[in-house]
Amino acid sequence: MSSKVTRTIILLFGLTSYVVGVSGLVCIILALGKIIPYGFLYPADSSSPILWNLVLVFLWGLSHSVMARKSFKTWVTKFIPNAAERSTYVLVAGVASVLLICLWQPVPGMIWSV
Repeated sequence: MSSKVTRTIILLFGLTSYVVGVSGLVCIILALGKIIPYGFLYPADSSSPILWNLVLVFLWGLSHSVMARKSFKTWVTKFIPNAAERSTYVLVAGVASVLLICLWQPVPGMIWSV
């Protein structure tokens, strides 16, 4: 591929990634503001919401801690262009944020009380 085509593909990937990343941030803000409910894409009859929520938090934390490390950035740029590394992080973090909000399940009972 020519350099111009490669740069255009990376630019389009970056723009798409940032739209997804901003969508994840907007989902979090709307859920915290009680404008949208948590877990609106998942059926409410989950048999193990604690396990499901732990998986969601693990995926979100993985993207926000592991992918932010220099060693991961060095490793991932062996497979993708250096210019697309940040966009890849933003894409994965945005998807993880959207999944966290859209698939979160309420846990029945009281967890703590102050």
